[in-house]
Amino acid sequence: MIAPWHRWRRTTSLLLVPPSLALIAIANSVGGFPFFSYGIFFVVVFVWIGVCHRPLFSILFAPLAAIAYVLPVLIIGKDVAAGLSSAASVIPVCILVGESLSWVASRYAKGRQEIRESQEQYAALVELSPDPIFVHSDHRFVFANPAGLRLVGAEHADQLIGRSILDVVHPDYWKIVLGRVRTELEHGQAVPLIEERFIRLDGSEIDVEVAGAAITYEGRPAGLVVVRDITDRKLAEEAAKQSVEALRRSDRERRRLLAHLVTAQEDERQRLAADIHDDTIQLMTAAAMRLDLARRKFAPSQQPMLDSAAETVHRSIERLRHLIFELRPAVLDRDGLAEAVAAYLAGTTQPESELESHLENRLERDLPEDVRIVAYRIVQEALSNGRKHARATTVHVLLESSDEGIRVEVRDDGVGFLADVVQESPPGHLGLTAMRERAEMAGGWLSIISAPGEGTVVQYWLPTVPGVFDSTDSGVVAS
Repeated sequence: MIAPWHRWRRTTSLLLVPPSLALIAIANSVGGFPFFSYGIFFVVVFVWIGVCHRPLFSILFAPLAAIAYVLPVLIIGKDVAAGLSSAASVIPVCILVGESLSWVASRYAKGRQEIRESQEQYAALVELSPDPIFVHSDHRFVFANPAGLRLVGAEHADQLIGRSILDVVHPDYWKIVLGRVRTELEHGQAVPLIEERFIRLDGSEIDVEVAGAAITYEGRPAGLVVVRDITDRKLAEEAAKQSVEALRRSDRERRRLLAHLVTAQEDERQRLAADIHDDTIQLMTAAAMRLDLARRKFAPSQQPMLDSAAETVHRSIERLRHLIFELRPAVLDRDGLAEAVAAYLAGTTQPESELESHLENRLERDLPEDVRIVAYRIVQEALSNGRKHARATTVHVLLESSDEGIRVEVRDDGVGFLADVVQESPPGHLGLTAMRERAEMAGGWLSIISAPGEGTVVQYWLPTVPGVFDSTDSGVVAS
């Protein structure tokens, strides 16, 4: 749809341009020049551009057209021709001025319309924003959107506009807020997102995230502030933190109880080993000595029976000594972990057992007593599983210092089992849970790699620091 003033401009151009061209042509003919002289050519082009509504190009052609109007008069030099030409020139010049003013007015009106639409869109965006938005100038609120009013507990804008921005800021953050406002207004810099605490009009406190930037509001320097209420998030974080701390306390308590249990087990093992050594073995040794004396008094026909009884007593003594070793090997306290493991392997890999063992010792230092005990018990359990359940023929044990701790690897070539059921300890492997708990109790980790027909690898790491059985959090990593 064409506006009325556009129709008037087009009609005027069509009605006035032809007569003006005719007068210019008559003036040029009187002067002896052809109808399509240079002047007429430029006038036609100029008017044609104006009629086609290309005002910008009309302005560019204006100097050339002016020269075209004046040139015939200067050349002809006759008063009549000059008068006619000058009179005819007034009409195109008027069209030029009208076209120019029309272009300027249309551009100005379009610019104002775009600015007004942009302001309306911005205002709608701010009003509908779910995030609270505030504008302050001279440290006082001058604007707040509906979300901002709800955030501070204001029912209408008059309750907030004109008040100091510090009225809604917790005193602990006054210094920070004033510094950020100074950065905004004096340096014109945006301030990054930080966490603050606001005080609502009813006195309640909320946690918020705040970001700001410098703007001009109603012709004055001002600060734009975007706020987000994070109270629920902070409460959730605090609840999660308390839950984590409760889990840590529970884990520490579990470790403490387990440590006490293991300590009690070790004490009981040591007591049983001492009792067996000091009582049972002594009695069995005395019985063996009595059998040896009896063999000298009985008839030769009775010697086989006495020999069998003596052999049974000696085997019982050996088994009791092996039991003492398993309960609490003295070599563990006397010579260390490597010697204790070597002695255990020697005791479990007798020629009749058909189990070949290899021990690789890379330990660089002595271990604390409690670390030695835990490391030995896990090795003992892993070797026992390999001997009893895995039907292994070869077992490799590696002891090495690693990452301020000790890493142990027990590898066998047994039947293996599915790795995805390791966590649940498959039938016949109840010791896997005990191994893992011992490692975790000591602040370390344990992993088990196995597959049917591919053997089993037990790896674990323990920190070599005193006080493995402490109840402090040790950052357990379990596989």
